[in-house]
Amino acid sequence: SHYALQNSEIIVSENFNSYLPTILKDSNYHHVILYPGKESIKINNELPHGYFDRPLNIFILDGTWACAKKMLKLSTLLHDLPRISFETGRLSKFDIKQQPASYCLSTIESIHELLIHLEKANLERAIPQKECLLRALKSLVEYHQKCAADPSMSHHAKASKPYQAKNKRVVQRKKYEKRSLVYIGD
Repeated sequence: SHYALQNSEIIVSENFNSYLPTILKDSNYHHVILYPGKESIKINNELPHGYFDRPLNIFILDGTWACAKKMLKLSTLLHDLPRISFETGRLSKFDIKQQPASYCLSTIESIHELLIHLEKANLERAIPQKECLLRALKSLVEYHQKCAADPSMSHHAKASKPYQAKNKRVVQRKKYEKRSLVYIGD
């Protein structure tokens, strides 16, 4: 998704505290984090007035749900940032991973959905290349399904276990059933 989005940057770490002071010092932006929760500001609704005077600098944690929670916990400088989220009826197409709940989206799908909502709120100009995010995800899913279905591809982690369609899998993560929206990484 980084290559499709101008002005994006990837930082690889579990703890972002050493990177954040310089970034957060820049008062030309409203710094926010895309992360669900009761206290998050839903961008489907009207954002507070102050959000229109400067561009948003949005932090997005990419990893499994457990990994994203750990990154947030360790990156204490992110704790005071306002959280934003959105509500959507979109179902995840990231079929190769078990989602904690039916409304959960992968990081790439969340970025796509976020851009749609930011455009609607006039906080972002139209980004036509955002559709390549979903095309890339579709290609990734198709490749993994092909690998999983072919026992000769031993490099695939589950080559000995046949691929199961999303609707055939058993949901094992009951603790996430009451969350309103969860973002998990790809």
